[in-house]
Amino acid sequence: SGHDMNKPRTYREHQWTMDLSSEEREANRAEWAAWRETPEGKAEIVAHEAAKAESERVETERYAALVPIYIDHVLREAGVPERALAVVPHDTPAMQAVAGALDLLVLLGAPGVGKSVAAAKWLRDYVSDPSRWTPSNWDLLTTPRGSMYPAHSSRLVPSYKETTLPIWISAAQLARTDHYNQTEIDRIAKAPRLVIDDLFSEFSDSKGFFQALLDEIIDLRYSGKRPTVITTNFDVEAFKARYGERVVDRLVEGGRFYACGNTSLRRRPAP
Repeated sequence: SGHDMNKPRTYREHQWTMDLSSEEREANRAEWAAWRETPEGKAEIVAHEAAKAESERVETERYAALVPIYIDHVLREAGVPERALAVVPHDTPAMQAVAGALDLLVLLGAPGVGKSVAAAKWLRDYVSDPSRWTPSNWDLLTTPRGSMYPAHSSRLVPSYKETTLPIWISAAQLARTDHYNQTEIDRIAKAPRLVIDDLFSEFSDSKGFFQALLDEIIDLRYSGKRPTVITTNFDVEAFKARYGERVVDRLVEGGRFYACGNTSLRRRPAP
């Protein structure tokens, strides 16, 4: 079976070939211990340990390189759009506002001031917390959670431990939510972190269905002390006029409005 006949079989090698009596086990262990003290045995042990250390180094580097890829997969699964994932974040008023935010936060400001990018960074900081990840054997990953991971031949891959993902939802998507689907409303309201992006972009229905839905979600998240970030291009007065004082009062009591400025950071096309 490829065994070197010049050295004794290890106990493990014997286990795969025959049942040993207690006397045979003791004799085998003694023979193996004696061989380990020979120059040949010591050299082989040193070479084995060096090869093991190199293998572990390569595996550690490979695993570390996979982590950012898997974090992006979780963020996409949470609903974060590619446009927000693709921008490299830098220091902006919006980024300062979301740093460590654990309340209800409304980012106000003109288009292009970095509100959505900051909200995406806020979710990334949550998802990328090392305590939320663990190495898992690829063979053990199954659907539906397994479907979010890319196919891989390597033995270990990062696995997101949390059973509930954060949620990114645009105001337009939220407006299309079935107002009578309490399961879906609870999923949004109880997500560990929630971003409602681009509020005011939704269709303004005359019957006030969206306002009632937003009111319910804000109230549930306020009551549960669940961190929430809302982005909008409008100011507080316009916000109050559209969604009512009750929603604004909840946001002020359980969080804050933060003005991010009006200077767009987006690159303008060359003339």
